[in-house]
Amino acid sequence: MVILEVACEPIRRYLRTREDTVRQIVAGLTGDSDGTGDLAVELSKTDPASLETGQDSEDDSGEPEDWVPDPVDADPGKSSSKRRSSDIISLLVSIYGSKDLFINEYRSLLADRLLHQFSFSPEREIRNVELLKLRFGEAPMHFCEVMLKDMADSRRINANIREEDEKRPAEEQPPFGVYAVILSSEFWPPFKDEKLEVPEDIRAALEAYCKKYEQLKAMRTLSWKHTLGLVTMDVELADRTLSVAVTPVQAVILLYFQDQASWTLEELSKAVKMPVALLRRRMSVWLQQGVLR
Repeated sequence: MVILEVACEPIRRYLRTREDTVRQIVAGLTGDSDGTGDLAVELSKTDPASLETGQDSEDDSGEPEDWVPDPVDADPGKSSSKRRSSDIISLLVSIYGSKDLFINEYRSLLADRLLHQFSFSPEREIRNVELLKLRFGEAPMHFCEVMLKDMADSRRINANIREEDEKRPAEEQPPFGVYAVILSSEFWPPFKDEKLEVPEDIRAALEAYCKKYEQLKAMRTLSWKHTLGLVTMDVELADRTLSVAVTPVQAVILLYFQDQASWTLEELSKAVKMPVALLRRRMSVWLQQGVLR
């Protein structure tokens, strides 16, 4: 370990200068990144060296007669017990000297996965959080636990609301299904607050869902993030029907063409309350599919 410390120092200095280091390490720990399966295996070891305390006790070094002095070229500032107990993950965390950076990066990675990969496996994420708790302690991982609980609660609330809707007469049924992912705002990383003006029928459907939620959860209400989520829709054209899963922004752009067959970019930009340059980028998916021109 003495030689390793000396050899690693310039590598650590280099890694600290790169913006993607933490994200790559976290992706490797959670088994998301190609070729870094070793880190995921290291994380799943049954008896990990906990990083919660930050340093090891000097009292657990065994029998006095077994004591061996450090090599002459060892760093006197670092204890031999800490050097001996270091594992791969401890070494990686020590690049930055702070576990908070890793936990925050995992939190934003988890949020990204939960909100953009709707086919996510909750069992796998729960397992990752439990393993990270063994390494980093219970308290730092609390936010991630709440995020996973939010996803489970959302599924249950959606099922309750859908059950109530099915009992209503046909004319009172909602025109399309709304399934909300309900987040406890203070526990999730902050989101970009992009503006988006949704058409009237969608606004009405979201308000109806909000009222049903308020009946289920007294004293709570919903504040919608219109730009986050997924919309599955069938686009009926003269010659074909497309079944697509798109972002809410892309869906809203197309819905405005139900009322008016042709828009100038400036008019549509005012209607959806989005800058022209951003609107042009967002509608590229419909241009590629030949739905708009």
